[in-house]
Amino acid sequence: MNELDKIRRINKSIIKENGTIESFDKQLIELMSGRYDTRFPMVISSNSKCLDYINSNITNPILINVSTVIKIKEKHDIGYAFVSDSEEMIQNSIFAFDSLSHYTSKIIVLNEVDDENNPIIAVVRFNKKMGRDAILINEITSIYEKERLSNLIEKTYNADKMFYKNTMICVVLKDQPHPIIRVGEEKNNS
Repeated sequence: MNELDKIRRINKSIIKENGTIESFDKQLIELMSGRYDTRFPMVISSNSKCLDYINSNITNPILINVSTVIKIKEKHDIGYAFVSDSEEMIQNSIFAFDSLSHYTSKIIVLNEVDDENNPIIAVVRFNKKMGRDAILINEITSIYEKERLSNLIEKTYNADKMFYKNTMICVVLKDQPHPIIRVGEEKNNS
């Protein structure tokens, strides 16, 4: 089954007459204007190339439920414009690590901070089976600011979970001051 067939089975209403997929930005605009069919998830990307440093299976589409988009806006005060850049932010994420509570989920540390300099993370569930065709997808289950991220990283490390470094970004950011990059540096205990 090719990418277009997968998307058609997930949400045929976002397939245009010319056979292309409606952009995630357009889906968000339709949601804001009340024209999006909320029974179906939103498609961020027809593949998972932006997650290739975490998982070699890049054929799964990346989805987000409408309820998740609304929760991100209302509970975490993160706007639709920010969410619309999800694919690019994941592509430019610094690193990721296994979730402590859900073995199929990864915590992705975005190269973004909130107004109080707290890192913003995205939680992605990998290889979720969707629908009667059991199509494998990767689903963004949340995006939010994470206070005390270093505590979560330490707990995850102590639980012997996996960490994934986005080498394309870490090389670029190596010499730039960034709160996330400093998390793994040695502490000077003098």
